[in-house]
Amino acid sequence: MEKKEKTVKEKKTTRSLPLSGSNATSAVVDVSSIHSHLQKLIPEVEKKKTKDMSNWSYLRPYMSFDFVDDNSSVRPPPISVIPWQSQENILLDDLLSVLEGFQGKYIVAQRVTSSYSPRTFIVADSIEPTLRHLVQQILPLASDHSIVIRFIQEKRQLKWGRVNQALASAMNSFISDYTVFIAQLESLLRKNQLTLQNIWFYLQSTIQTFQVLAKIANSINESEAIGGQTLTILHEETMHYITDNNAQKLCMFLIGEASIPYFESLQRWLHKGIVFDPYMEFLIMDNVEEEADANKVTGLYSDSYWSKRYTICNKNVPVFLNVVQEIILRTGRYLNVVRQCSETTRSSADFAVPPVEKLVYTLHGEQYLPIIEKAYQFASSTLLDLLLTKYDIINRIKSLKRYFLMEQGDFIVQLLDLCEEELVKPISEVVPSRLQSLFELALRTSTG
Repeated sequence: MEKKEKTVKEKKTTRSLPLSGSNATSAVVDVSSIHSHLQKLIPEVEKKKTKDMSNWSYLRPYMSFDFVDDNSSVRPPPISVIPWQSQENILLDDLLSVLEGFQGKYIVAQRVTSSYSPRTFIVADSIEPTLRHLVQQILPLASDHSIVIRFIQEKRQLKWGRVNQALASAMNSFISDYTVFIAQLESLLRKNQLTLQNIWFYLQSTIQTFQVLAKIANSINESEAIGGQTLTILHEETMHYITDNNAQKLCMFLIGEASIPYFESLQRWLHKGIVFDPYMEFLIMDNVEEEADANKVTGLYSDSYWSKRYTICNKNVPVFLNVVQEIILRTGRYLNVVRQCSETTRSSADFAVPPVEKLVYTLHGEQYLPIIEKAYQFASSTLLDLLLTKYDIINRIKSLKRYFLMEQGDFIVQLLDLCEEELVKPISEVVPSRLQSLFELALRTSTG
């Protein structure tokens, strides 16, 4: 029994012995190698953490409303031997399929060179020239539809941010209406009440709508815009269509929906001083690392801390908020200063916050600009009231003026007289200790 206890004690002692010599060196090497290995794994871990769960369109391509690139080599029978009237019905059936994103027999979609490039089509040469011309007039709609579908499927992914996701959702509502409209045209075709001339007439407004949607999608794709950048593009497109009432209404709907998540973050900042920006698309950046610059001894924060803690990210400022970006920054910053002062003094009650007003996009800012101004007035008046009442800033400034600036004395005159000989010397010859002695002498002999 005693031998067992002795053996256990020896094992414990051995485990607690510090590393020395070669053992210590090998331990350091192991730690450094583990650290370097972990550093290499960080990108993979981050990639797995942010992996998009909405990538179904690539895993299940046949669930998409866009064309599927298959290598089918089955050729349809030549259409030239078919009567003209029957050719038109066959082409109408083909055309409706292509407009919905499915391959036709005599109208074949080509493989796109990139995810953002327009879709091109090959129409069978054997088709009667008049019918062929009408079909080619309608095919740009199928190309625009393909661009919009690809845009929606891509921008639903998490990495493109909440603004693009909201925009994709708004565009998807047009796709739903479009699908219903194509189904109605198919119903007319089954009743033999549809011709290429009719369908060209029926599709006019739809063609204009998808031209606008495709143009917006291309602009956002080319610049890889997110957040405020996307809203800037939408605002500029809305202003561009100021003479086209229908196109402007369409753009107003899109930017109204896309701006909702952005304005939600803006409301939090204006009324609570909180930065909610999970995808780095908001105009205010919260530099949390600046917390280390705070004075941990006194618990106070320097002026440079507040100027560095919250900053403006210029690329994420929508063009319609340019004129108020500084006001927006100061509003949330003031609220954070007030909150920090309340925490420092262990205030039992938080500062009163006015009712939150919902921000809604308008073309000229008549709705959201007054709300931003009102929030700024509240934040600045709250901070000013805190300084004037709780911290008695006026009397503090007066004390500084009286005791440090010698408000009622001749301190400055005496200081300059005493230090004149020393101050005219080159800076390398000036003796700081002598200046300090002269300063103290002037301070004591001052009549203030």
